[in-house]
Amino acid sequence: MILFLALAMMAADPAPAELRPTFDALRQQTDAIHGRRIKQAIAASPVLSRRLAALAKNGIFKGIVVKPPEAALDRIGLKLRAWRTDGTIFITSDLLDKLATPDRRFRTLDYSRNNPDDLVMVLAFLAAKLDSQVALEKTQSDMKLAFQAEVAKGPSDTPVDATSVMKSFMESSINDDARAYIIGWNAVFDAAENSAGQKLDLKDFADLVMKMRYNKPLLASMQAPVDAIVTPPTLRFGLDAHSIHAIATVLGNQQMPEFK
Repeated sequence: MILFLALAMMAADPAPAELRPTFDALRQQTDAIHGRRIKQAIAASPVLSRRLAALAKNGIFKGIVVKPPEAALDRIGLKLRAWRTDGTIFITSDLLDKLATPDRRFRTLDYSRNNPDDLVMVLAFLAAKLDSQVALEKTQSDMKLAFQAEVAKGPSDTPVDATSVMKSFMESSINDDARAYIIGWNAVFDAAENSAGQKLDLKDFADLVMKMRYNKPLLASMQAPVDAIVTPPTLRFGLDAHSIHAIATVLGNQQMPEFK
């Protein structure tokens, strides 16, 4: 009888053990609808679920907190409604409400099936940023130290051209964002295939890209002269240098969306 109850409890809560504290905290600090929406989005993509579980196990991911709409961060004129700080992902309740339904922008598309989960995109992007934060900080710290060492070689009153260092610093940040975008899309596609219970084809791929709320960087990156690479037969974007550069080129020329 005890074994039966244990198995029943496991079947009712298939979430990785590392994520149960996150879900327990959500139940205590937010309403049931928002907490359930976050849990469903994580469960929708096995790739996202595994990444968050691994980050939690290593102490990098510490949980998710839902904030009221007025808590959105104002950064360079943009309202961020999802962000991460010290291992915690923050998301505003109004963004959760908005992402609960498809963004029906195109009358010619069939929204009765194969809709992307935009919350998966947001969470996967932020999880990727948490995952790469230490490496990015190390890279940028090394850049600063190298520049300081170069400055120290010459007389104190000699001007030093910092253009190349600043350019490399900015490129490292944009490349990191581009990598997170690719990981976000791949999680969206993973969730769609998981929901369908089968591999999706090129038409499904095109539908998902067009329907996704945050598709502008992806669409622009697939156009000449610099194009991101979609890898057959998985139809995921590659994390190769070429694809990251393609997405980064787009991100360098347009504003970031409402998560960072």
